[in-house]
Amino acid sequence: YDKILDLSERFEGGIPTSVTYSGLQWDFPNVWPPLQYALIKGIDNFGKAFNNKQDNYIVKRINSLLLKTRSNIINRYVTTTYCGWYKSKLESGKGLFYEKYDSRYIGKPGGGGEYGLVTGNKAFA
Repeated sequence: YDKILDLSERFEGGIPTSVTYSGLQWDFPNVWPPLQYALIKGIDNFGKAFNNKQDNYIVKRINSLLLKTRSNIINRYVTTTYCGWYKSKLESGKGLFYEKYDSRYIGKPGGGGEYGLVTGNKAFA
């Protein structure tokens, strides 16, 4: 989890799918919502396994790191989706959610891949 914690602190727009820049949609710098969700659920499940063990300093330290990592992921992803939505609302009058975001910047849509930018639920526009 040290690597995930590092990524959660290093990239303000969320944890990128990979750290390899290839220009493809699944690589750096793109952040995908399902990956953020899977990371959070994985941390939750990992934490539950430790909570069933004997209570000691190591378990408390691990739980502290897990909570910090989980909070970083949630805060950065919620911030980037909200800021992206808000910026698109100011620019076009429609608040949009994007399929992917750029991990290097808060609220910036991702790019690259086989097709153009995809927006999500327009019910919030």
